[in-house]
Amino acid sequence: ARPRRTDLGLHATGMWVPSGGAFTVSSSIRGHWVGRTDRWHSSHEVALNVPLRSLSLGVAHRSAFNPPTLGDQFFREGVGVEPNPDLRAERVPSEIAVRLSWAGTVVGADVRMTAEGYRGDMKGMIVWLPDFRFVWSPRNTDVRRSGGEARLEAELPGVGLLVGGSFTLTRVTYDRPGSQDVQVAYRPRYAGTVSAGWRRGPWSFRLASRRTGARFPVPAPVNELDGFWVTEFDVGRRWLFGGWSAESHLRIERLFDVTDALIFAYPDPGRTLRLELRMSPSS
Repeated sequence: ARPRRTDLGLHATGMWVPSGGAFTVSSSIRGHWVGRTDRWHSSHEVALNVPLRSLSLGVAHRSAFNPPTLGDQFFREGVGVEPNPDLRAERVPSEIAVRLSWAGTVVGADVRMTAEGYRGDMKGMIVWLPDFRFVWSPRNTDVRRSGGEARLEAELPGVGLLVGGSFTLTRVTYDRPGSQDVQVAYRPRYAGTVSAGWRRGPWSFRLASRRTGARFPVPAPVNELDGFWVTEFDVGRRWLFGGWSAESHLRIERLFDVTDALIFAYPDPGRTLRLELRMSPSS
């Protein structure tokens, strides 16, 4: 790996609101020089948002890129694993997204619902797989990509109770003949979350479970791995110290000691206790 690299980012945004405010149009243009790959990358977003009383409709066209990490390109080789310094950035040349949101009151609770769908193929997705020598290494793979997400949140005003859930569909298949329905290895097609939280005064509590769906360990629909749930519990408190504010969290990850992991044969250590403290000047 080079001892030095230089990155540069340029970003310009704009918004147009016609008289009467019937809709808004926003745009964003970005330019990125990535020293790790010595290349310029450009990306953009043009979005239309139309409020419809309690509903909101949004349509966007965008592009994106994601450079490879140093961890993928350079690390110490081992038995059955090697880096790939020639990795290219992941690129989404064109993506269309449609988003529909609703906010209102149901049985005294403030409810927010959002549904979004998108379609945008990816050039050079970084995928870790063994080659014909059974040596694991990251490589760039062109994929067809589409999906959507539905999200629901409800809050009881004055009580501090917040519940929510989401469901995600991600269809990522190989962009090659005869593989239109083969999900990319270790990319779950379905995922979801459910959560409940409570906040009163300086205290907060949250319990959340996340579902990782079934996935294939090879680039073919065989040897499917079962999905699994993991649960997290968090208790937090806000503090004031003179001109400073602090927030502490005691978090138990994988509460029920689940050791299932995304990658086969690499189990998670299970239940983990984490203590976090954040401090900042109070406003």
